[in-house]
Amino acid sequence: LHYRSGGQTGTVTRDIPVRLGVLPHAGMTATADSAQSGNEAAKAIDDDPTTIWHSQWDPYQPLPHEITLDLGANYDVSGLLYLPRQDNNGNGNITSYTISVSPDGQNFTQVAVGDWPGNPAQKSAAFADRTARYVRLQALAGGGNFASAAEINILGTPAEGSSRSSHVP
Repeated sequence: LHYRSGGQTGTVTRDIPVRLGVLPHAGMTATADSAQSGNEAAKAIDDDPTTIWHSQWDPYQPLPHEITLDLGANYDVSGLLYLPRQDNNGNGNITSYTISVSPDGQNFTQVAVGDWPGNPAQKSAAFADRTARYVRLQALAGGGNFASAAEINILGTPAEGSSRSSHVP
């Protein structure tokens, strides 16, 4: 930073972390403990807000339900963006949740818990940076006692030493 103030000039140099933002879905996979045929977990990371993951309704499987994203590599993750379904149907819009992260897909650590309004606006949850390959969103409550998602995005940056070389947009 170069500055001028009161006739004085100066330079200040400082290292600051850069948040690159939303991690790319390319290379990610998604699995869920429940999905209605035609509304599989992968639809929550297909970059198409008109498709959805939806928990199974025939036969009905009650909440809670979870969807787990395998990021494909380690990232320093710091948040999750959740876009509910966008078709004016509130069934499955998650209203109470937990978020957990894991380096190995087996041992998860809860990093966030909260409530969201039952409307179709995008929701967010921020948490302290954690290095993880897996991020799990668990729906504790949702519209019609179901869980669904049009899109799920993860906020973060490539972890130091990660084999993933692509940069996020």
